[in-house]
Amino acid sequence: MIHDKDSQQVDALSKRLLTLLESWIGKPDDAIEVEAVDSILQGFVIDPPALLNQIGMEAAAILEKHPEEAVNICMRLTSSRLPETRCLSAVIISQLSKYSPSLWTGMIRHLALDDDWHVRDFAAAVFDTISGREGLIEFHPEFVWDTLNEWVKDRDYLVRRLTTRALLGYSRKHPETAEKLLTLWEPLLTDSSEFVRRNLVSALRIIGRTNPDLVLNWLNTRLNSSSGHIASIAGMTVDASFALQNPAIRQEILDKLSTSSTN
Repeated sequence: MIHDKDSQQVDALSKRLLTLLESWIGKPDDAIEVEAVDSILQGFVIDPPALLNQIGMEAAAILEKHPEEAVNICMRLTSSRLPETRCLSAVIISQLSKYSPSLWTGMIRHLALDDDWHVRDFAAAVFDTISGREGLIEFHPEFVWDTLNEWVKDRDYLVRRLTTRALLGYSRKHPETAEKLLTLWEPLLTDSSEFVRRNLVSALRIIGRTNPDLVLNWLNTRLNSSSGHIASIAGMTVDASFALQNPAIRQEILDKLSTSSTN
């Protein structure tokens, strides 16, 4: 396991990986051995993601000069047996997708369905601005919003879940987008998946730190619905510390929850 974050070690690993990727340019499919990348990244510490982001951005800088090969190489990386390699593919895609975003949505969706939660979070981060790198939202905002508005109603709960994670970093940089995010997430208030609803609570708590009144008022209004899911989401959200910044609205929500529980 690579626990030592010494820059020389990371630089050496990065150099090996970049040399390998560069050697694949112009080669036939059978010369692309993803297992070689797996052997380099085996045991690499994914969390926090900053180091893998750094390596992925360097890899993207090489591959963007060869767009046709880049698509094929990334497709192979997304199918690796190793989560670290699949995470790396997401970082590369986050940089290359700015040139032709519709070309990459299939691969992003594939990663969103991954068995490993790290990979799923890296897939969401393709759209986002985090850890010193700009995501797809910075280059094609209309495309990103259109895609997320489609995916929030997707048949697969993991794709719907991605929409709760996709722009959290961007929303911290641009708090004014919080209202648009709440509109995006509206269908998730009554989502059939508890996993999706819990991820929505987590997202509401995050954007509530910079927009407490907006989030609380939004929940307070939605509590007029008879859905038990909305009451559960509101109850878990107002337990967060940000809700204490507006005790009046928080108490109004708690009163509504108390009343609904006795009816």
